[in-house]
Amino acid sequence: MTTPPTPDTRGSESFADRLRWARVRHATSDDGTWRTSAILLAASLAAGVALPAADHHLGGRVDWYPLMDDAATTTVLVIVAGAMITLAGLVFTALTTVMQTGMMSLSVRIVPLIRRDRIFRWSMATFISAFGYCVLVALAHAVTDDRFTPLLSTAGALLIVLVGAGLLIALVARTLHLLDPATLLATMATVGHRSLDGEVVRLGERPPTGSALLAVNTVRLNALQRRWGVDITLLCGVGDALTSRTPVLSLASATDGGRPALTPARRRTLLGCLAIGDAYAPRNGPVGALRTLVDIALKALPPAANDPSRAVQVLDALEEMLVDIVDTTLSTTPSAAHAGWRQEWEDYVGLATDEIRLAGVDSLQIGRRLREMLHSLLAELPEDLHGPLLVRLEALDATIADRWPTDFDRGLAATADPLGVGASRA
Repeated sequence: MTTPPTPDTRGSESFADRLRWARVRHATSDDGTWRTSAILLAASLAAGVALPAADHHLGGRVDWYPLMDDAATTTVLVIVAGAMITLAGLVFTALTTVMQTGMMSLSVRIVPLIRRDRIFRWSMATFISAFGYCVLVALAHAVTDDRFTPLLSTAGALLIVLVGAGLLIALVARTLHLLDPATLLATMATVGHRSLDGEVVRLGERPPTGSALLAVNTVRLNALQRRWGVDITLLCGVGDALTSRTPVLSLASATDGGRPALTPARRRTLLGCLAIGDAYAPRNGPVGALRTLVDIALKALPPAANDPSRAVQVLDALEEMLVDIVDTTLSTTPSAAHAGWRQEWEDYVGLATDEIRLAGVDSLQIGRRLREMLHSLLAELPEDLHGPLLVRLEALDATIADRWPTDFDRGLAATADPLGVGASRA
């Protein structure tokens, strides 16, 4: 069950609204790694043309311009170029290794998170751009006359080497950080917590097929209605899956109800009021973050994996996230600039606990840690939120008699434990 967006009554879209909407569109986009690399490569190629030209101009007109050994300079540039393209290959290798490790030990849902990692993106972009820059400078040095002294060009290459060295250190540290499944799980939970800051709309729960509507800029849509003299109707809800043929918006004349002309410019403007992307990406809201964490726990519970301790770690993150959802998502009204549909408290509790409870019904660790989680939430949260928690606690109690044959085992299963096993609390 969802809550419809609150309509906006302001007369026009302010600069703050525009800035915040731009941040929403950026946060919900999925541009991968190519855009950063393409922009930086274009900038480096431009520098590879401009700096040799500046060196050529200054070398013939400035008396104090120093002389440099041509052969040594060319050799250094070639070495730097070779090193940079080798490091670009190293980034790709590290990226695929981390993705494979994460998919095998946790969940395939970590792939978008890793692909958007800033250190991987900027390392790849910097090393490829440095290669292009050094090749251009070396070519410029080879085809010009003896007056050319590549002082600025070589200084640029030295700066690239220093930046590359820093990025290489950061890349090694980041790779080792993400190769640890426990650390990667904590990173995933952190991304989920960041999605609760109000900058990204809360999503409806929909199957992960195709793209989904993530946010609607109602301030801008209302302003467009007044400016164009039309009534704009949103035909789908935030969180709904979209295809290329899904109707999203409709226009009608505000006076006679007729159909106004939908020009290409108007169509682009209307689509700019919508943010479309992956509904289950952790960065896009609590549903995506909870879904990803639950998938990691479910992958650890089958007999073939037999890793209930990993699922207990997931429950630790889920408990903290549910508390944050109460403090943020449920206690605030979504901004009209990001108006969307939010889940009810029972939906969040069910998403975070039901599948893990059923999949871990034969695991002593899971039952005890889940019981501790429910008890802690009952103690921390207001009474009007206790209903879904008590229902899950009763379901845990009902499975004890069927699954555990002896009184001793039933006593163990009925005990709450923050560690799963090892720190029981009667």
